[in-house]
Amino acid sequence: SYCGTRQERDATIKLNISPYIGMTVDVSLYIKTKDKQVTIGLDGAGPQPLATADTSSGEWTKVTARTELPKELASAEIYVETDGNAEFYVDDVFVCPVR
Repeated sequence: SYCGTRQERDATIKLNISPYIGMTVDVSLYIKTKDKQVTIGLDGAGPQPLATADTSSGEWTKVTARTELPKELASAEIYVETDGNAEFYVDDVFVCPVR
């Protein structure tokens, strides 16, 4: 599991998915936090939220999204953030090209 700590005001985990630039991908991952809501998004030309999910405190929540990574991007990352200030954990990250 990856852990996002709250030593600073904003805590975000970013996962590099640059090898998939030019493709459409399905992204799925599990997040555990005491915060009420989580968001995953694409950061390339600028942050773009992809999916938001409500959570149950301390339980694993599966979040999924499909996104197209434009060929023009120099880099691409999936980011994870929460609506509060609790630590959060990310596990079982899958990025699968859509064929």
